[in-house]
Amino acid sequence: MRAVIDADVLVYQACLAATTPAEHEIHGDVVITDWLSTTEAELVFDNLAEAIRDQTEATSLMFCLSDSANYRKELFPAYKANRKGRRPLGWSFMRGYCTDKYGGFSKPTLEGDDLVGMYGSEPGSIIVSIDKDLRTVPGLHLDMAEREVIEVSADEANLTHMVQTLTGDTTDNYPGCPGLGKVRAARLLETCHTPSQRWEAVVSAYLKAGESATDALTQARLAYILRSPSEYHLDTGVELWNPPTS
Repeated sequence: MRAVIDADVLVYQACLAATTPAEHEIHGDVVITDWLSTTEAELVFDNLAEAIRDQTEATSLMFCLSDSANYRKELFPAYKANRKGRRPLGWSFMRGYCTDKYGGFSKPTLEGDDLVGMYGSEPGSIIVSIDKDLRTVPGLHLDMAEREVIEVSADEANLTHMVQTLTGDTTDNYPGCPGLGKVRAARLLETCHTPSQRWEAVVSAYLKAGESATDALTQARLAYILRSPSEYHLDTGVELWNPPTS
């Protein structure tokens, strides 16, 4: 079994765990700063990696990191534009640690989620993340927060993708269909029995909300996480998601 890991999460957790605030008095003024122990951050990262190995009984670990560029911003410039806060102290250092010790890698314009989806859906692999968005990818999943393994079928993954297309994602800053939450989105799709029927229902919901079929397609492409290495090429980039025909 190969564990395909959302390494952005591990980097983030290791940085936060190893960061400590400190107070200093300078010329009568109290200055509060943060400092990070790289030794502690490395230890936290190692422990997280080992815990994943134990929980999945994996014989190999693959660490996927996000690139600084993101193809989704070309589709929708507001994508993740709400994330203005700084990254944790030690972020770049720990990315380097992940790369140097564990072979962590990124690919131009892809998020770590895309790499996880591309390789984690392959036979003999298990996806490891806390991000529920990855439930749009079929295969075995280890939820790092709940510490449980579930299997997502292709049909379940496709349905979740359509729900996400309707509801959008406030964390990633794409809106979905105006006025639709998860409950209503699920109800709209519950009588659909094929992928093409679901897509017709999605487009219909967008049209009723005063949006266009093009808007629906853009949102679906933002919500889609890559599922195969064949969907990405270094020279031409991502093969964008297209609506089903059956």
